[in-house]
Amino acid sequence: MILKMKDRIGFGAYADIFWAPAETHAYKLFASGQHPTNLSQGLTRPEDDNRRRSTFLSECEAYRRAEQHPYLRNHIPSFPGPCVIQDVMDSAQSVAHHYMLDHCYAMEYISGVPEKLGGYPTGFRPKHLEDALTAFHEVGICHVKDASVFFLNDPDNFKFIDFAIEEFEAFW
Repeated sequence: MILKMKDRIGFGAYADIFWAPAETHAYKLFASGQHPTNLSQGLTRPEDDNRRRSTFLSECEAYRRAEQHPYLRNHIPSFPGPCVIQDVMDSAQSVAHHYMLDHCYAMEYISGVPEKLGGYPTGFRPKHLEDALTAFHEVGICHVKDASVFFLNDPDNFKFIDFAIEEFEAFW
């Protein structure tokens, strides 16, 4: 698969999200030390790539575990899993060196704007979100502080993204 920069719909500390309008899946592709974001922050050392790899593996395992839980499986995007990207194009130029092409996963594309869970501190979150957080912890998904939620106020249709088994923070 070849991704195009014009189809990038989001970005974060570790990865960029791509979605082409004809696709049913979005792709979270992890950045390399050569990505402009990492270059600007000096996160170009081998240990920084190792942290990004660990984060990728932790997120993939978290999705697998959540898919097996009877409650959580309805509140995460479908997860076809890891995939390898052949190239990333910006117009006619490859920018593949900005990415770890073998550190990408597909997930169901969800239309809408997710809200950061951190905007709702404990005690002020709706019950359905607290139930989901309890379920995440039951299956060993402990890193949810950076999670985002689509349809946050809809107890039947909300969907979590950006969660992991554990967090691997940047070290300076």
